[in-house]
Order: sequence, then C-alpha cells, then structure tokens
Amino acid sequence: MPEYPTIPTPLWIRWRQFRTQALPFLIFAGVVLAVAYLWNREIAPTHMVGEVYAPVSEAIAPEAGILTSLKKGLYEEVEAGEIIARIEPLPAEFGIPTQPIEVRAPTAGIITALSSQPGTFIQAGTVLATIRSNQPEYIVGYILQPAGNLPQAGDSIEVVTRGGQRQSALSTVRSIGPQFEPLGPAFQHPFSETEERALPILIDIPPGLSILPGERIDLRIIETR
Repeated sequence: MPEYPTIPTPLWIRWRQFRTQALPFLIFAGVVLAVAYLWNREIAPTHMVGEVYAPVSEAIAPEAGILTSLKKGLYEEVEAGEIIARIEPLPAEFGIPTQPIEVRAPTAGIITALSSQPGTFIQAGTVLATIRSNQPEYIVGYILQPAGNLPQAGDSIEVVTRGGQRQSALSTVRSIGPQFEPLGPAFQHPFSETEERALPILIDIPPGLSILPGERIDLRIIETR
C-alpha cells in the first residue's frame, strides 16, 4: 500500500487536549502543594514553642512603717533610681525623730504589680512593686515531645509570631537545657490528662522583629549540626 504523509494535528486541537487532559491534573497538584505548604507554614502546630522573657525586679521596703504615698501607678514607666513610694518608719526610741524612707526603683521598666495602698502598715522586706523591663532580653523556647532532631547551640532558628499576620525572623540558639522539664501552664494543653514535659532552650532576640515581653511565639529549626 502506498504511504501517505501524516496529517499534522492543528494547534487548537492540541491545546484542547492539553486543557481537558493535562491541565486539570497540573492545577490539582499545584493546589495540593500550596495547601500543604500553607498548612505547615501557618496552621499546623509546631513541636517548638517559646515565650519572650524580660528581666523582672522588685522594689522592697527596707524598714517597717506606714506607707504614706505611692509616686507611681500600675503600668506606669519608671527609671532606675526613681522614687516609687515613701514610708514613715516607726517612732524611734528616746524621742529621736525619724526621717521618711524613699523606696526607689532598682531597675528601669514598667510597674506590673503594686501590693499595698497608702495608709497601710508595711513590714520590712515587703515587696511594694514589681517592675518588668520593657526591653526583651531573650526567648525561652520549649521543645515538645516527640522532639525529633534536637538543635545545638549556634544553630539557626526561625522565630514566628502568632496572630492574623504572622511575622518571622532568623535567630540563633544560645544554649540548651540539660533535661526535659515540666512545661509551663501557659503551654499545657487544656484537656491533657498527663503533665507535659519539654526541653528548654535559650534563643537570642532576632533583630527587626517586633515582639513584647511575655509574648508567646512558635519556633522552627532551620539547620542542625
């Protein structure tokens, strides 16, 4: 039989075949990959959580007496050495007059707790005010079980904020705790029947990431040695 030349398939037919056969599969595969990425990135729980830590100090009454005044209120900012309260000490023996005692802030920060009101009697050693620094010092991370690969000091780690618009930045693991310890109440699952434990780690504050003391965050290991 004589051989006839092959009739070329028109481009519009090839395009229709591609749209009806290959294109739906490619779109489906792309959607699956995108959903998996977003789930792991934004929704799926992580085995590493953390809390931003800032130093806490206390203003303590050096002597017993009557708290005559408070110079600072709750959530007000104070400087180191600034007067927080004044105490009228107990009358001295032999008629020697007493001088009011000034209680000063040991460090700068925000007053987060006041224990007494003016006019009350204060024992020596009473904590009058709790002051938390408004500058975060480091992040305390917790590696939950199952832990998998454990990071080492010097490893890179991603710090991810929680909330609607999650932000992230790279940081470095400063040190690793020696053992698994009970997880803090803020991170315990509400319906867990057993006490959860985690390995604590210290992480440097990443530059350029806006985080507040006490804020809870998620952590992701970038690389391990």
